[in-house]
Amino acid sequence: MTPIRSILAATAVVLLTACAGAQSQSQDSNEAVTSLKKGAARPGMPDLTEAAEKLGVTKEALQEAMSKAGGPPPDLETAAAELGVSVDALKEALPMRGRPPQ
Repeated sequence: MTPIRSILAATAVVLLTACAGAQSQSQDSNEAVTSLKKGAARPGMPDLTEAAEKLGVTKEALQEAMSKAGGPPPDLETAAAELGVSVDALKEALPMRGRPPQ
């Protein structure tokens, strides 16, 4: 094989490998977006199941209210109004970083 063909072959291998890696990352991203659309908690977000039960709402409703509340930090008044609960009840139900829900 001539030196030019060797270089072209090596370049083709590098490009194909890079494209395959990008496609794999794209699939991972698509799976993450799909899981978020299904109501899964975002990475780093606490599980809101217990808090939702305490507030008498669904986990999905609580996640949506917290999403609408923006942040960080979230606007708890907005989230509480969305859920029809008091801010104090919401604060008490939500797990805080470093401690489990009460």
